[in-house]
Amino acid sequence: MAIGVGVIFVLAITLAILGVPIALSFALGTIALMYMLNIDPVWAFSTAFHQLHSFVFLALPSYILLGQVVNRSGVAKELASWFVSLTRVRGGLGAAAVLTNGVFGAMSGASMPALAGVGTALLPTMEEQGYPKSYSIGLLIPSATLSLMIPPSGGMILFGFMGMLPIATCFLAPFIPAVIIMCLLVITTLVRSQNIPSISVPPKVDFKSYLRMVVKSTKRALPGLLLPLICLGGIYAGLYTPVEAAIMGVVYATLIGFFVYRGLNIKSYANCLLKTAIIAGSIVTLMFVFTTLTKVLIVMQVTQTLLAVLMAISENLYVQILLINLLMILMGMFMDDSSAIITSAIILLPVARALGVDPYHMAAMTSVNMAIGIITPPVGALLYLGGHLAQLPLNEYGKNVAIFVSCAMIPGLLLTMYVPWLSTYLPHLFMGQ
Repeated sequence: MAIGVGVIFVLAITLAILGVPIALSFALGTIALMYMLNIDPVWAFSTAFHQLHSFVFLALPSYILLGQVVNRSGVAKELASWFVSLTRVRGGLGAAAVLTNGVFGAMSGASMPALAGVGTALLPTMEEQGYPKSYSIGLLIPSATLSLMIPPSGGMILFGFMGMLPIATCFLAPFIPAVIIMCLLVITTLVRSQNIPSISVPPKVDFKSYLRMVVKSTKRALPGLLLPLICLGGIYAGLYTPVEAAIMGVVYATLIGFFVYRGLNIKSYANCLLKTAIIAGSIVTLMFVFTTLTKVLIVMQVTQTLLAVLMAISENLYVQILLINLLMILMGMFMDDSSAIITSAIILLPVARALGVDPYHMAAMTSVNMAIGIITPPVGALLYLGGHLAQLPLNEYGKNVAIFVSCAMIPGLLLTMYVPWLSTYLPHLFMGQ
């Protein structure tokens, strides 16, 4: 039986790698498992349907729409201009790119809109100031993954929903690790920029001129900068729920997109709604399949089996955490981020809890791992989107991506793995969890 189950899982993953939609691949595997184990499909499907029938689940399409609206509203361009006005050193524009992605992530909650929005806004400017295009996109790609970690994160909505954890608390778990990774990216690009002679140094200006530029750009960026405050400030001040916060954010982003930055029009807004429906529909289908699979795995006692395997390999918690993270990295390499996060929540979270790992520590590790996974071949959707934006082959910018991942994201992951309070401090402080 165990061999048969393993074969079915391998076949499902193989189909996904070959291009079959992941939901369909795992649906076929789940149906085969139910047939092998004589599980009533009506029972499995009905329980999955009832689990998805939840008010909290409305947060997902709401934040997807928020990301789409923010991406098209013109916020990214104003944020980039604001950070550029603040940085007046060699490599400052690279640092501004990282910081822009961090703040943009606090609005969009998704990495693809972040790379598309910030990349489109900054790539021409970086090229004008002497940044090699391969270096620029090599920096922007890992920077865009900050959106998966900085709240409100779409991935943490999925993790919290599937793991039956408060979404607002899951938002907080990866925040400190994200800030650490952001700082490491800034330091790395500032150091590397010193050895790229083509990068221009901004001309020196007197303090009054500098202050005038900062004030002017701040006025333009301020409406966009208020968006994270409206969404997250309202949640943690107890004014509204994550679902209501997303809706408030959509309304506000729509208003500034139409009337302040004028990046939106009726046609582009309709396109936002259409893309939101497509993305949300695909994720709902995915969640239904994986929720059904969860019921099958419970019958198979997969969690207990995986726990026994980890305990057999080592009884050292640090080694066990390393093995769990290696599994997550492998999932991130071969699955899209949504699928990998859902799989982590339904399979690995119960194992981590049984080992004594705090669930919010697990949430943060999942977030960082999936951020690395989304830029790692063979799937690496963000990696290939960056190449499309820069119109470069992977071999030209892949080395730069690898350097930034090695210098910032891998150290950030190790700190997240082995310094648990980085993930648990804010949840305990703000939410009492």
